[in-house]
Amino acid sequence: MKPISKALLTLTATGWLAGNVLAQPLRAPLLGNLQASAHQRCGQDITLQLLKTTDNIMLMGLKNRESGETDLFMSSSPFTADNSYSRFVPVKFDQLSKHFIETHNAVLEVIWGAAKDDKNVLRYTLALGSYTYSCGAIESWPNDTANQLYGEPDSSDAGTAAEKKALRE
Repeated sequence: MKPISKALLTLTATGWLAGNVLAQPLRAPLLGNLQASAHQRCGQDITLQLLKTTDNIMLMGLKNRESGETDLFMSSSPFTADNSYSRFVPVKFDQLSKHFIETHNAVLEVIWGAAKDDKNVLRYTLALGSYTYSCGAIESWPNDTANQLYGEPDSSDAGTAAEKKALRE
């Protein structure tokens, strides 16, 4: 195969793969049986998955570095509109009752919330034991309901018709 043909084939295949990867919708992770509604980065590499329940209790998912699993925590008190600080207790989702059950692990001290600084800007902080981490803005997960109802069929197969046609040519 000529070098120019090889390069063109590599470029076409790379573009097709990248297009399919980028076309995949971002899916919010599950926190028990509920999809996270938002996520937030704290420190350099801590990602929180967040969901406020109908009774204003905040559910938080934190990735456990040892197990790789997402551990769940629930705020000990309802959150107000300004997201003041709250202590979070570890919980497990019970598949049978479909409820979150506190695991009573007193060793895990997790506090998260926000307060306004001297410039009246809301600043989030996560405390894990005696360590504190500054957090960025809370970002909502995309809502793909409109696409699920009205968009094209699942594009997770080998690409859209236009991409397939371009590859054949």
